[in-house]
Amino acid sequence: MAILALVGARPDNAHAAFWTAGYYPAYRQGYYPPSAIDFSALTQVIHFSVMPQVDGTLDPTGNALTSEDSVDLVSHAHAAGKQVLLCVGGALSQAGFQGATSDAILTGFVNNLMNFVSTYGYDGVDVDWEPLEDSDVVPFTNFINQLRARLNSLTPHGLLTVATASQPGLFASLQSTFDQINLMTYDLAGPWPGWVTWFNSPIFDGGYRFPSTG
Repeated sequence: MAILALVGARPDNAHAAFWTAGYYPAYRQGYYPPSAIDFSALTQVIHFSVMPQVDGTLDPTGNALTSEDSVDLVSHAHAAGKQVLLCVGGALSQAGFQGATSDAILTGFVNNLMNFVSTYGYDGVDVDWEPLEDSDVVPFTNFINQLRARLNSLTPHGLLTVATASQPGLFASLQSTFDQINLMTYDLAGPWPGWVTWFNSPIFDGGYRFPSTG
């Protein structure tokens, strides 16, 4: 299956209509083309992904995202009346984000993202900074605030979402900046000897209690 669905409401309105957003990895697009997607099951599609580089440029090749992929997905989604967001980041993207959000590079990085969004007609940006640690809080905040301001300048305003499994305090402080905050609760610990397989950031514990390792 090429699409991972995430369901939730906008953080600024608990009674807002629910979203069903699906992550669509470009590296599987050849196996499951946009023409095969049942867009009636979705409200948004998040195209995964471009990777941030330390110099503020974007690398779409790591996840095999091509210009043709962008045009194909955006055109099919818009024809179905659905929105498409460009995901920036993914696993092991921290170093790239750290360089790209430095004071000297940040504005150029945001410009590159906005140019990519404008070129292909995306409706917004999804941020997937992994891992996100305490030392990243200030540059992350600066990045999100600048990106939000630029997305607000679009007509209609561009969407801004984020995927996270850490830093709850940070996201509490930024919750009004995002259109949606998605918790990555789907990864499982590996089934190695002596381990218990469980979600990496569960909302509920399912009755399990794990002994401290510290």
